[in-house]
Amino acid sequence: MATFRIVILKHTKRQDDKYPVSIRVTHQQKLAYITTGYYVSQSQISKKFELRDNLILLELSKRIQEYEHKMIGLGQKVNNYSVRELADFVSTEQLIVPINFIEFFENHRNNLNRKQSTIANYNSCLNHLRNFKKDIYLTDIDNNFLISFHTFLQKNNVGKRGQQLYLTLLKSIFNTACKKYKKETKKYIEDAFEDFIMPKVPIVQKRNITTEKIRELIIFNINDRRMIFARDVFLISFLLCGTNTIDLYYLEKPINGRLSYKRSKTTDRRKDEAFISYKIEPELLPFLEKYKGKEKAFDFIQRYQNHISFNGSTIFCVEAYLNCSRNHEIPCYAAE
Repeated sequence: MATFRIVILKHTKRQDDKYPVSIRVTHQQKLAYITTGYYVSQSQISKKFELRDNLILLELSKRIQEYEHKMIGLGQKVNNYSVRELADFVSTEQLIVPINFIEFFENHRNNLNRKQSTIANYNSCLNHLRNFKKDIYLTDIDNNFLISFHTFLQKNNVGKRGQQLYLTLLKSIFNTACKKYKKETKKYIEDAFEDFIMPKVPIVQKRNITTEKIRELIIFNINDRRMIFARDVFLISFLLCGTNTIDLYYLEKPINGRLSYKRSKTTDRRKDEAFISYKIEPELLPFLEKYKGKEKAFDFIQRYQNHISFNGSTIFCVEAYLNCSRNHEIPCYAAE
């Protein structure tokens, strides 16, 4: 419940040597002030800088009682509002309906015309926000909120890339909401991200795989079919100049001796839709035959329900394969 107190602030002294009398509102450890229209001289203020004019005290005490009655009328809903919203409400009887940030996030996501992988990122961010706090309103998001949410992600073993991704998405949705509700929120919404330091992702130096390492991968003897499959996918990607697993998963059948596709990662950012076409080299032919698909170039779409599970399984098996072959220094993206 918000509390009210009659205050006189030293730094508000006017040129006529009088001080404005205010009512301080405290709610959820934050402050707001309501102007009363009263101004007092030094003789009406005690040594502790408290109002000692009994007539003004009586009048303002009545106002505070009215404010408290209005607060009681809100019941538990009082916790949905910022201190500034409550101060405006009790003094003007105009209460802005709080903007549910989770609902806004959901609606924004539902209206996005983006790739499935992008939508999946939004879903993950939304799930983390729900787990962090049940009800989130637009006015809740400030610097302290961001710091707490960042700490929450760290404690839940979200990697630095994930932390940066989710906080970037949060910032984007927050700015979109503030822009849409500019009139309703201009008094209450501060730039929450102005002083917040976004987590930085360390730059990983990519190391090119050598010809010798490729030969070792090919001739290394292993009986585990999953690791053999992982090795083959790795080599297919290598032979196609580092094609991502999502593009391998959806790769269409070859036409005129070439494999062509639109790179999913950048197709919506380039005028040519990131169109790529590779000539099929003799080294790739055995893999095209071994993993020949019914509808696509490869049968990955028949082996896995979606490209996400294909990617996850491939990475897991590649890592296990590299560990078994003792090629620890070869990163999984080395095929690029």
